[in-house]
Amino acid sequence: MASELSNEFEARYDDRVRKIREAAAAAIKELSLFRSAGPVTQEALDAEVARIAREKLQPEWMTASRDS
Repeated sequence: MASELSNEFEARYDDRVRKIREAAAAAIKELSLFRSAGPVTQEALDAEVARIAREKLQPEWMTASRDS
């Protein structure tokens, strides 16, 4: 039973890590597109980073409660 719990924990952990990596890759692509449009102020860059973080990196429970 302990090994089953350990395997389940590892599977959940691996899934979370995969989702974080996918979100980070998407964020990097979005920021690259944003910056390629031309010079941006630090404030605009900070706002874009905050927007991407809200959209891509929010906890799953927040997404689930928002969608219901």
